[in-house]
Amino acid sequence: MKRIFHVILVLSVFLVAACGNNTPSNSESSSNSNNKTENQGEEKEKIELLFWTPEAGAKKEAIQSSVDTFNASQNEIVVKAEHMDGESLKTKMKVSMASNQMPDIFHYWSGDSFKLFVDANVVADLTDHINKDESFKNSLMPGALDRSSYDGKVYGLPNAINNVILWYNKDIFAQYNLQPPTTMEELEAVVKVLKENDVTPISLAGKRRWPVLHWFSYLSNRIGGNEPFQKAIAGEGDFTQESFIQAGAKLQELVQNGSFTNGFLGVDNEAAEAEFTSGKSGMYLMGDWSLGNLKKNSNFEVGYTIFPVIDGGAGEPNHVHGGFGTGYAVSNTADLDAAYKFLAFLLGTEERTKFIETMGEPSPVKTNPSEDKLDPVSYSYLKFAGSTPTGYFPFYDQALGPKKAELLLNAVSAIAGDPSLDVKAELSKVK
Repeated sequence: MKRIFHVILVLSVFLVAACGNNTPSNSESSSNSNNKTENQGEEKEKIELLFWTPEAGAKKEAIQSSVDTFNASQNEIVVKAEHMDGESLKTKMKVSMASNQMPDIFHYWSGDSFKLFVDANVVADLTDHINKDESFKNSLMPGALDRSSYDGKVYGLPNAINNVILWYNKDIFAQYNLQPPTTMEELEAVVKVLKENDVTPISLAGKRRWPVLHWFSYLSNRIGGNEPFQKAIAGEGDFTQESFIQAGAKLQELVQNGSFTNGFLGVDNEAAEAEFTSGKSGMYLMGDWSLGNLKKNSNFEVGYTIFPVIDGGAGEPNHVHGGFGTGYAVSNTADLDAAYKFLAFLLGTEERTKFIETMGEPSPVKTNPSEDKLDPVSYSYLKFAGSTPTGYFPFYDQALGPKKAELLLNAVSAIAGDPSLDVKAELSKVK
């Protein structure tokens, strides 16, 4: 009964945690379902692994290239990757867990949501494999396993170190003699100039709520620092602490000033990104997981800057929203040896170096990408991401429990959608 309760709880959490329609058949979902081939008259079984990953565009191509390389490198394992957007992955995970047809390997979002997967015993313990693989273990950045480890055991491998960054269109900024904003006052001044010239100041997708939460999270951290949210996680305070109220009020002010995409609460991520890459907006707050697509789909040079500071705020100016926020986990019904072999390859130094040279994103694995294989934007961004952040604060919806995360997402969306709402009253609903 306890296990059933945990699984039901995990299903609800996975739909809440931040970034297909077909349920896999038994032959697809179980690594014990093998693809048989004939070799010199004898049958030889290949272990088939189903791999679910929320990638699109340039990143999808890069991940699939690594999958194809792995499949071609040996004759024992076949990995079949299914790429989908994050919301589709969460939905498919719900269906697959309910029908006991889990994919062998899947993408996870760290925090309380992933811990509930661990508590429900639906993910495999990777500790022994990692401890025996000193080369791989030593290739990871310090602290890379912290968010996927519980009670001294490792249950997931990080696939990224994320930074939520304020991207800007260098051509538009040059055209109107603008500089990337370093303070909130400067940001508001840039918004004013862009509005006067009929340019959408900031692209924002509110349909899935979490991009709006990025704004609230940054504003509250810049105002109050890390302590208020840590108290909220520990149950020593709630979201009616002053820094959260001020953050909600500032978010309403930005909405009232016309800072964001018109009708942003109905805009999805793809549309907001397209608005920015097509040159219709000046700025876009999003994780650096989007850099590959931003470069690929825009005809201007993409600039970047850290989120502005707020005058009199207690937050550290170079603290960044993000950290080791996502990774890959293995189902406890999968062939663990085969799954680990694939993940060690996918996240190994050689494949990660290729990935970085293609995408220009920071990596949780120590790499040494070649400057001549990186475009100038990616090379300069990697240097920026490796030297500018002095600390990280987590994604709020991932760090909270499922109920609070859902309530916070709803409250922040309501606050942003109606500037007349009482901020404190809305945030008091997050309990």
